[in-house]
Amino acid sequence: MTIDPLLQARLLLGAFLCGLGVGCLFDCGTLLSVFLGAYCPPPFCAHLYARKLPVIGRAVGCGISRVRGAWSRVLRCLGTFLLPVTAAVCLLLLLFSLYRGVFRIGAPLCMLLGFALWRTYISLPIARVIALLAFALSALLLYVRAALLWPFLLVWRILLRALIRPLGRLARRCAASLLAARSRRLCARQLALAANGLLPHPRAQKAPCPRPKMNKGKKNIICQKIKTEEARPHPSR
Repeated sequence: MTIDPLLQARLLLGAFLCGLGVGCLFDCGTLLSVFLGAYCPPPFCAHLYARKLPVIGRAVGCGISRVRGAWSRVLRCLGTFLLPVTAAVCLLLLLFSLYRGVFRIGAPLCMLLGFALWRTYISLPIARVIALLAFALSALLLYVRAALLWPFLLVWRILLRALIRPLGRLARRCAASLLAARSRRLCARQLALAANGLLPHPRAQKAPCPRPKMNKGKKNIICQKIKTEEARPHPSR
């Protein structure tokens, strides 16, 4: 069995390029998560997300809701599962196209080397660019939403100043006038009753109910019974 050095070099170079492609695919998945609404901003972009945007005066905010967090975890698990499957399929296709499916240990090693180099030297600046792109997209969505809501907010403010607040003041005045009229009627009724002598004097108090008087003879009989019972010796137990 002879080994073709040129074919071997093509295999190793192809595996290395496949590793770089898998790393690029990983970053493409991160970029896709931005457009799918599942991107979690890194810590170095926290100051951008906390800064208030001009014109609208509102910050993007780096808080993530439960639904968005669950969606992000689902996509992350799906990418973690599909990435090694894609790498294995690419390696098998490369081996079958060059070596008719014969396994060569140098092919997966070169693929891992290409993936490691991509993640070490290329993914970091790409991650910064993706983070800035995600922030720009979130800010753009805020501006678009503010522009779409601006006519409704303008109509609401006009209605609030021209209709709702005057109606509220009118309703409060009507309620106050009704209460004042009711208070005047009650005062007039009380004055009429007081003029006719039908109202009791405020300082008048109810007379205490007389207690029933006890007959002195009956009281003496009760006292003698109590004294007799106290003087009687107690029976021994």
